[in-house]
Amino acid sequence: MNVTLHLVSVDEKALLIRLIELYNYEFSEFSNDDINEYGYYGYDYIDDYWNEEGQHI
Repeated sequence: MNVTLHLVSVDEKALLIRLIELYNYEFSEFSNDDINEYGYYGYDYIDDYWNEEGQHI
């Protein structure tokens, strides 16, 4: 199996948010996190990856 990593462009932000939501769902069993009133776990710092130099996922 080959794995390729690339920087996520701002155009792919929606995809990244969905992946983070799936990650949070899978680990909510252990972290006891719950969804908000909109049905999302949320990630407050998502925009920082494009707005702050040196930020990486």
